[in-house]
Amino acid sequence: VWRYHRDYEPIIRPTYHDFPHEAQCHAENDDMLLGAHLLVAAVVEPGQTERRVWLPGSGAWVDWHSARRYHAGQWATLSAALDGPPPLLAREGCAVPLNLGRIHFGQVEDVRGFQLFPFEGAGEFEATCFEDDGHSTACREGAHGQWRLTVGCTAQGLQVAIAREGQRPPTQESLVLRLPSRDARTLSFTGATIVHDSTDGDWRSLTLALDAARRAA
Repeated sequence: VWRYHRDYEPIIRPTYHDFPHEAQCHAENDDMLLGAHLLVAAVVEPGQTERRVWLPGSGAWVDWHSARRYHAGQWATLSAALDGPPPLLAREGCAVPLNLGRIHFGQVEDVRGFQLFPFEGAGEFEATCFEDDGHSTACREGAHGQWRLTVGCTAQGLQVAIAREGQRPPTQESLVLRLPSRDARTLSFTGATIVHDSTDGDWRSLTLALDAARRAA
């Protein structure tokens, strides 16, 4: 929403918006991008149990639920069972902000986390997440902050740097990162220390204790 407000970047857009040179993205379809990194394969036909989707771009796309990787530039058939999760893919080389707080009537917790989709080989990517108080218009006067994650990938390991920036940096003292459990590379962190490490099926969850907030210059 912040990028939409600041840069007029559409939140939901057709795939040809980001991949204008791919003919498959211009053909009639029900695919859409949610932001720059999530590919939603909408299911619109009754009784459908599978969804064939074109994977645009280069590199790879990763199934949000199973962490299965698919090479870009090809068609993939995804499960779309009525009693299962909807088809959703994330682009390799991104980190998607999560709210891990409890949400119920009359009270909403905002607890930040990130789901990581690292490059399988070498590469680096950065993710930011805008934060304000969620109630006032003080952000218009600069009273806001952001998370910044920088992830460097090699064949041997992942280096993750975490910073809290801005006039009003996030005050959260811990952060949960989720990444594919089959990724066995070594992990190192700048700005945080691992305090808990657990695996649940296809995903590994790391709870990090954060160092003192660092402001951007």
